[in-house]
Amino acid sequence: MSKIYKIILGVLLIGVCSLHAFAVDLATIDFNRPVNDLSRMLNRQELAEIESLLYSLKETTGTQIAVVTLNSLDGSTIEDVSMDIAEKWGLGSAKADNGILVTIARADRRMRIEVGQGLEGDLPDAYAKRIIDQQMTPSFKAGQYGTGIRLAIDGIIQRTNPTFVGATSHSYSEPEPPSVSKPMSWPAKIVTTLIVLFLIFTPFGRGMLMMILLSGFGGGGRRYGGSSRSSGGFSGGGGGFSGGGASGGW
Repeated sequence: MSKIYKIILGVLLIGVCSLHAFAVDLATIDFNRPVNDLSRMLNRQELAEIESLLYSLKETTGTQIAVVTLNSLDGSTIEDVSMDIAEKWGLGSAKADNGILVTIARADRRMRIEVGQGLEGDLPDAYAKRIIDQQMTPSFKAGQYGTGIRLAIDGIIQRTNPTFVGATSHSYSEPEPPSVSKPMSWPAKIVTTLIVLFLIFTPFGRGMLMMILLSGFGGGGRRYGGSSRSSGGFSGGGGGFSGGGASGGW
């Protein structure tokens, strides 16, 4: 094997590993904290305030509301991804099924409120849809992601736990616009294209791709899982979900 070929192969392997790391970033959900802002839609102040509110809600009422923002759905539907995360997390208690998951896919401009079985009467599908259409969508269109997420949480709490004072008494503002991801540079685009062509049109590349896929889906875990559930923190208590809720976009 020539020295040049070894160098090219090394570059391709580094690129493949980088792409794989980006793909499995969706599997880094931390089930011990209420907000997983993987697509960086919140600034530090917004993240801290929302997490504090959700921890307080859980400790006071037992209701668990969690938020997950993703970079992309990777061709899946928001309904499938949201249900996958909700079932893996098990938000709420097994007895009360009082968990709610807010899932947002930034690149796809899709969001969903997944409602646990025990809260479907308090937060029916029509009202969840109203929260998305009247609170989240206008804020997201204006680029005020933190405001939209907070308004959605307030609306959910006011329906499921109306006596909880955290949502109605909290003064919330958008202190600064959310960070925007930088577009991929032309050299990065060229390298990515070469890597994709190598993986698709060469036998060695197809073999590497198969190994990557097998390693990514191995272990019996579901694709949108994450770290194993443990005690403490914001870990779910085994709450059940049956598809109640609503979806939307912006």
